[in-house]
This record gives sequence, C-alpha cells and structure tokens, in this order.
Amino acid sequence: MSEFSYEQVKHLAKLACIALSDEEIEAMKEDLQGIVKSVALISDIDIAGVEPTTNPISLPSHTREDVPGETLERDVLLEQAPECEDGMFVTPRILGDE
Repeated sequence: MSEFSYEQVKHLAKLACIALSDEEIEAMKEDLQGIVKSVALISDIDIAGVEPTTNPISLPSHTREDVPGETLERDVLLEQAPECEDGMFVTPRILGDE
C-alpha cells in the first residue's frame, strides 16, 4: 500500500472508535505513510544467516537454585493468624455459596 486515501483513514478511525477532524485525517495519512515507509526499509534488510535473538545484549542469568529452606511449624503460623479453624486459616468468602 503506497498511499492512504482520506476514506481509508476515516474507515480506520471508525474501526478504532476515534473521532478525527478533516485536518487530523490529513495528518494521519502522512503519519501512516511514514510508518509504511519505515516497515518497507526494515523489510528490505537481508537477514539471511542471522541467528534469531530475544535480546541483542547477552545478559547473565541471575536465577538461583530452587532449594527448600527452613520452614515454620504449622502451629506457630496458625497462632499468628487472626482466625483459624480445624488447622486452617479462615478467610472472608469472596465467591458465592457454590
């Protein structure tokens, strides 16, 4: 698509639920044309043999081993709860009675 018509931009604005004045439609035509030209420039780049990357900068992984640590006893935790019943925390109901 080399040129955007007034009607095409008006249709796009309608699809996007955007109200544009005549002046804004004309400005949008130029903006859309600039975007199309930029994409065309990128599309013309020869990328044969270029490995895909997720990040152009190689970053070290800062993850740690998933090793279990010390845990608290159940009774100690339940003592600190505002309300508990039958060895479980009591929380406000957020869903229906189902």
